[in-house]
Amino acid sequence: MKSETSRLEKWTYLLSKEIVNYWLNNQEVKLPAFEESITALGLKGEANVNKLYQNLEQGEGDLTLLEELEKLLKRIEENYSSESNSLEKIWQIESVLFNWYYGNNNDKNSLGCLQNLEIKSRILRVETRKKFQDFIDSLPLKSSPRGQLDYLSRIGALLFNLNDRYEAERQSYILQENGGKKSYDFLISKIIKSPTESEVNNNYKSGINALFHIYKCKIKGEIADLASHIIRGVIQDYQLTSESLIQSSSFLGELQDSLSLKEQKSKLAIAEFFEEMCLIKSPHDLRQEVESDLGVSLNRWGSCGYISLEDINKILLLKVAPIAKDICGQLAQEFAPEPELKQEESKPFQLLAYSKLAQ
Repeated sequence: MKSETSRLEKWTYLLSKEIVNYWLNNQEVKLPAFEESITALGLKGEANVNKLYQNLEQGEGDLTLLEELEKLLKRIEENYSSESNSLEKIWQIESVLFNWYYGNNNDKNSLGCLQNLEIKSRILRVETRKKFQDFIDSLPLKSSPRGQLDYLSRIGALLFNLNDRYEAERQSYILQENGGKKSYDFLISKIIKSPTESEVNNNYKSGINALFHIYKCKIKGEIADLASHIIRGVIQDYQLTSESLIQSSSFLGELQDSLSLKEQKSKLAIAEFFEEMCLIKSPHDLRQEVESDLGVSLNRWGSCGYISLEDINKILLLKVAPIAKDICGQLAQEFAPEPELKQEESKPFQLLAYSKLAQ
């Protein structure tokens, strides 16, 4: 009886270890297609054509902010067309553009383009992070921590790539804006010094183009900067999720090691025994039972401070022990000695029941 108990205990540990290995590595379901996932998050496409960027650059109605700027510039040029003094005219236009972009300090109810962009970005930051969290929560419960981690690493690479692009764009537009300011100041000085009306007009037109270039760079640079802030928020959530999956993978690895403590050196065909177990209860069903007992998803065990290896070890062994006993009983019946055989010719139960799995 002592030998039988020892063998049954060993099989319980072997099976439990195999179950944990299955939980750690096997994917019972396919994770969503990558393209579908990044589309749902609004990140599909290049840095300046994805949904996030498009939402930021959208102005009122069907116009983008750049189209609004161009339309405004044409309108105010027409309003000041009767002004004979080109220098005064371009300064007036510059003042209108400044108030449109930064807001009018004399009118508290009038928000500038920059303020509207900031408000919109705060809303998009919350929405984008919620989309990411909803996406994480929607991943199939049957997926393994390693499978999820490999999958999310692709999204993480995309997030870091987008952030780098937006930061590079921001710096590029700052340089372009500074170049436009230098050109504008130079053209203003030329207007002041121009000896002829035709030269004044030429420099005036170039000055208007320089103003448009400056504010275009301001808008595009600000959009890139705000988009980068939004992406960095999602990166934080991604890193937290990844760290939790890494910790859970490590936790399950340690759990495997703890289940090896009582395992003796053996040539037992655990794969065959594991297949028998799956016919009685699938590893996924066992996973659901343990998750239900703990109240925490397997992919968060490693980051959950109140769950210990001892807790999982105890619960799992208690659930696997009757399964191992059931399989041993089935094998005992399958390989039981025929009644007509002489006692001295029959094999001991332990060797007989495991003859196809041991040796």
